[in-house]
Amino acid sequence: MQKMGWRPGEGLGPDGMGNVEPLVLDVKNDRRGLVAQDDLGGKGGSVPKGGADLIGSFNVLTTLLSRPDKWM
Repeated sequence: MQKMGWRPGEGLGPDGMGNVEPLVLDVKNDRRGLVAQDDLGGKGGSVPKGGADLIGSFNVLTTLLSRPDKWM
């Protein structure tokens, strides 16, 4: 960026008023989701509110799609 005219200690942007400090990254090394059940103190494996309705409609859809006599 120095080749483009930026100098250390200057802010970014056309007016030089942008961030001076680099952004801090929080690297997540485990393979769990961002909101794991252990973090919330609950048990895992439960379906969220309204999720049961979606699961039922998905099962109906997959059943219909798996039957050739129901295809268009």
